Amino acid sequence: MSATHVIARGQSGQPAALAREGRASPAVAPWRTIFMPYPFEAYTPTVRLTLIEQIAGWLSPLGASNLAGGREVVGAGDEAAMTLTLRADDVFVPAGTLTRTVQVSVAFEGGLAALTTTLAGAGAAFGGAWTGEIGAGDIISFPFAVQAPGMPDPGAPMTVTAHIALPDLGLRFTRKWPLRMATPELSVTLDLAPERPRPGESITWTVRVLNLGVLTASGSMTTAVPFGLKLITSTLALDGPGTLTAGPPGANAPRVAWRGALGPGESATVTVASRIDFWVRDLSGNVVPWLASARADDGLGGWWGAATWLWPAPRLYFLPWVGRT
Repeated sequence: MSATHVIARGQSGQPAALAREGRASPAVAPWRTIFMPYPFEAYTPTVRLTLIEQIAGWLSPLGASNLAGGREVVGAGDEAAMTLTLRADDVFVPAGTLTRTVQVSVAFEGGLAALTTTLAGAGAAFGGAWTGEIGAGDIISFPFAVQAPGMPDPGAPMTVTAHIALPDLGLRFTRKWPLRMATPELSVTLDLAPERPRPGESITWTVRVLNLGVLTASGSMTTAVPFGLKLITSTLALDGPGTLTAGPPGANAPRVAWRGALGPGESATVTVASRIDFWVRDLSGNVVPWLASARADDGLGGWWGAATWLWPAPRLYFLPWVGRT
């Protein structure tokens, strides 16, 4: 039985279809299931079409087929190796079916070009096509390689798409492998001290943004102070390049924002203090914690985040100690 995995996502990146498979016995076809966490109507028309396509593909006799690449980030003119693998179920239905006709084609987006391929008719933005028969339990692989454009925009999306069709069953679906040009790679850490503050006690926030990549990152970092905590703006400090802003004054959930440029290996550390103004309890009388978070953007569509819980300790209880001699 396979682990549950996501086969489609919604317009906001949320999981739209969770897939799982297993087998009752070697003599019968494997079972596959789909779980949709959100109503179908919650998605845009474009996402709905993609969702139906991916579900149909997963439930087809070639549901285990995949497109895989050796890398997800490439530089200008770099080569990326890919493999499209068709995996047929061990048992076809209806009983007695031995082979299925399969049609395959591969297309490129974002300026990618075919370098080498085992498919026929490859061109500038076309990786080639193949039509043939696949038997129950067969595995057929098509290795090929693509080349990234020479003058792309940093962070520009590129996609390799394999179109797979079972004409006898009227099924068509795709497998995709996204690529992107080399971009800055950031790391964000968020530390709070103390983790169990008492009313009136100062809480120190330490947020660090580090550029782990090989390119300069010109981006920003934002930290939102949760409702119930008061920001002490006089404690705001920056260690590293960039500029800081805080506010707006008197807001229920003020923000601390950093903006600047970080070279490879450079970092910026922001420190600020806050204190508890008030806290809330749930219906059982338990104190509700705050979720503190920080997010950094590289200015090219990539983002990184960090989050941690902050638990207020409004009261301390002391048990009586009784002794006798």
